[in-house]
Amino acid sequence: MLKALRRITASPTRVHTGRDDVFLPGMIRSQDVFITSYPKSGNTWLRFMLAGLIAPPCLEIDFHNSNHFIPEVNQDAQQLEALRNPRMMKSHAPYQAAYPRTIYVVRDGRDVYVSYYHHRLKHLGKGISFDTYLRETAHWPSRWSHHIKGWLDAADAEPGRVLVVGYEAMIANPEAELQRVANWIGLTADPGRLKVAVSNASAINMRRIEQEKGRPYKSVGPEQFVRSAKPGDWIEWFGPSEKSWFKQHEGKGLIRLGYEQGYDW
Repeated sequence: MLKALRRITASPTRVHTGRDDVFLPGMIRSQDVFITSYPKSGNTWLRFMLAGLIAPPCLEIDFHNSNHFIPEVNQDAQQLEALRNPRMMKSHAPYQAAYPRTIYVVRDGRDVYVSYYHHRLKHLGKGISFDTYLRETAHWPSRWSHHIKGWLDAADAEPGRVLVVGYEAMIANPEAELQRVANWIGLTADPGRLKVAVSNASAINMRRIEQEKGRPYKSVGPEQFVRSAKPGDWIEWFGPSEKSWFKQHEGKGLIRLGYEQGYDW
């Protein structure tokens, strides 16, 4: 793996972009930064804040122009090639050895599944309960526990390549976390710019922006992208059955991330 990384760092590497490589851009640069997470873990929120640091100060970031500054990893190749270094791209990829640098956003897996359930509700079969959805095996791009294990193992092995950012930490102190991320990327931002970027990306503002300006792909997604956005929403959705199942199949991930000290919850 280290030899492969050295080749990537030395010069851009052409990557096959077929259906199996939806998480790889056409060209990888050594300065590239991938904003990565399991779905519904705070990726879009962090992308809003980071876009607010690199966009013109007078521009309000929305669901359309944020994709101009920090596009999806499988965006049009010409758009990706036009970005200045360090390029930032959004991804939901399971662990990718080809990514030179990754900011990995984590969130309590119980909240993740509740949010993902509501995100997909339009396309689930009629009457599909949360309990049934939770136990599905075909979650995209994988089960939550598998996804976080790959990236956390990489962060432990090569901390200079993977920065782990907690959703709950961003909730508690968004300006400090945004500053930490900016420093790691190599972006400079004065306190005033940080404050504006954070304010624009608050849940209230993102709901307003979505209502006023819309968002891409709404026809295939939920009616409202930003739902409760609060930690601990899972408590209203997890009964004894859901708790028992999650402990058995994905509880170790909660312990590893520090959301639970044991299984007594």
